[in-house]
Amino acid sequence: MEHKRSEDCPPEKESMEQNLFICPHLGLIKEPCERDSNPSDANACHAQKSPARIIQSYQLEFCLTNAHTDCPGYISGWIDGIPKSLTRSSTLKDLFKK
Repeated sequence: MEHKRSEDCPPEKESMEQNLFICPHLGLIKEPCERDSNPSDANACHAQKSPARIIQSYQLEFCLTNAHTDCPGYISGWIDGIPKSLTRSSTLKDLFKK
């Protein structure tokens, strides 16, 4: 599977060493080339067409560690979609942001 986020985004401000541990699909919903390098409600997975916010506990265990290479989204791009148990729903406030 292609890891488009890493190819489409400019080099990170973070150190190369730190980047090795963070999933290249992790980014903000509307700014996929930006991300919080700590678990955050703002971080989303861009390994599928429609990015989804990922719960902080999953970010801490996978997205922000070298274990991201074991994540089904990293491996296959969430062929069956991101499990709802791993996502945070958007709030009404989020829906009206521009």
